[in-house]
Formats: sequence, C-alpha cells, structure tokens
Amino acid sequence: MTIARRRRILESRKDEPWYPQVSAAFEAIQTGAGRVWDALKPGFYGRWDDEAKAQQALEDELANLEALQIFNSADAFDPPATRAALAKIDVPVLVISGALDWGSDPEAGAEFAGLFPHAEQVVLPGAAHHPWLDERDAFVTAVSRFLGATG
Repeated sequence: MTIARRRRILESRKDEPWYPQVSAAFEAIQTGAGRVWDALKPGFYGRWDDEAKAQQALEDELANLEALQIFNSADAFDPPATRAALAKIDVPVLVISGALDWGSDPEAGAEFAGLFPHAEQVVLPGAAHHPWLDERDAFVTAVSRFLGATG
C-alpha cells in the first residue's frame, strides 16, 4: 500500500480529535524524524472510544515484538510463491475491508481477494483495522451471510 493511499485515508478523518497527533506521528515516521508508533493507535480504529482503547491495551499486552519484527522483515515473504499458493485455494474466501483502514485499505483488500479463485470482498464504511469491533453488526452480517452461502 502506498504512502499516498495511507495519507488519503488518514486525511479523510481530519475531523477526529486525535487527527493532529496521528497525522504528525505519521509524517514523522515517513520522513524518518521519529518512530512514534504508539501515537498512531487511534487511527487504526473506526472510533477511538473506551472499547477501542481496551482492545488496544489487550493487543499491547499480548504483542510479541520479536515475532512482529520477523514477520515484517525483508526476507519473510516470497510473493511469487505466496501468489501461486493462494491461487490453488479452491474454496470460497471472504475478505473484509474497512474503508477507514490505512493499514490495508479496500484497494489492498480487492488486490488480495483477486489472488484467490473464489473470493468476495465486503467493505465496511465505518471500519478501520478492527472491523469486528468498529462495525460489529455489519461484520457479523457479512460473515453469517458468507457462511450461510458457503455452508
């Protein structure tokens, strides 16, 4: 996902009370002026309320930073092999994207869904990176419909 796409989604949320803090942290990271990852956290949620803060606190508590560094390392992925393997998955796949997700936006979700022979994408307009929390009812509806259609 490009920096421009991330910035576009972030800027679409300029009316959020946390926007100045998150935007400044995002730009600092892009320019190498700082590694202020914690300041980005409100932007990964459709709403930064007590429930989102509790979810984030749990994620922080359970985070395995060593594994995360390996996961995000340059040699962790073999894109051609991964694409070839995903193309062989011959079952229905549901990709849920949050319209407010600047980590994996709906364009990235569509690209990912396109790697599977039988994928469908659902975009939840009020969701960011945690659609099961941000749009609980729409998430349950989408998953239930998908499971009903494939079950």
